[in-house]
Amino acid sequence: AFAGWIDSTWLAYVERVPEGRRREFVSEVVGRYLLLHPPDGEGRVHVGMVRLEAVAERPGV
Repeated sequence: AFAGWIDSTWLAYVERVPEGRRREFVSEVVGRYLLLHPPDGEGRVHVGMVRLEAVAERPGV
C-alpha cells in the first residue's frame, strides 16, 4: 500500500523515471524510507506532509 501511495502522489518524480524502471525506483524509495522510518506497532507508515492548495485567478476578471 505504501508503494502505491508513493507511485500515485509522487507523480512529478515518478514520471521522470523511464517507464521500465519506475517499479524499481518506487521500490528503492520505499526501502530507504522504511529503513529510516519503520512502521509503527500496528504496521502503519507515517509520513509528515502538508496539503498545498492554490487558487488561480485571471487578472481583471
